[in-house]
Amino acid sequence: MTSLLRRFSAIAATVLLAATPQIASAQSWTWWSSADASGVYGNIGSTNVTFLGSYADYENSATAPIDYWQPNGAYTQGGLIGPTNPGLIRFRNNGGFGTITFSAPVLNPYVAFNSVGQGGLPVTYDFLGSAFTVLSNNNAGGAYWGAGSYSSTGTILTGNEFSGVAQFSGVYNSLSFRTSAENWHGITVGVGNTNVVPEPSTYALMAVGMAGIAAFARRRRQAR
Repeated sequence: MTSLLRRFSAIAATVLLAATPQIASAQSWTWWSSADASGVYGNIGSTNVTFLGSYADYENSATAPIDYWQPNGAYTQGGLIGPTNPGLIRFRNNGGFGTITFSAPVLNPYVAFNSVGQGGLPVTYDFLGSAFTVLSNNNAGGAYWGAGSYSSTGTILTGNEFSGVAQFSGVYNSLSFRTSAENWHGITVGVGNTNVVPEPSTYALMAVGMAGIAAFARRRRQAR
């Protein structure tokens, strides 16, 4: 490859890198920063995260007197990194429903659950057809409110004092769910390293760059 072609390739790679949303760390969790009557708002790196629907309240490390994600044994099994700040959206006696929306599509998002249900009062989270896999749980302890149990159909989770992490498979712009009533339980959402999907404009830039490289190489061959 000639020096000019190498230079063109480096420029194209730089443009593509700049156009691709970046998120750091193995699991990055939402920083919930504000709320109003309609919902709760936050971000994961440069990706905005919005929850719109019914809820009781929210917390972050600036407002929470207690970090309910600690101790974090329920959230760190199998190489997971649990929520790194006390932020959560909380549902109380009225249950909740709503949609979490990402400003850029994300791949295989995580949901961390906190104190879902209690003895004799199971609570369900119905993700309305979106399938998930439970990756960690507090069956053996390791959560603020102690050990618990759960069952799952793959799209509906039922907890009796359940805390843990589930992961959804695929590309998501949003996640919708319904949950039933209890004294209180909460969730937050996260993504894995670089699990933000490039926007269509990024793919367009990639196509232009590759076409330019191919055309340049073709002209070089014809000139010989």
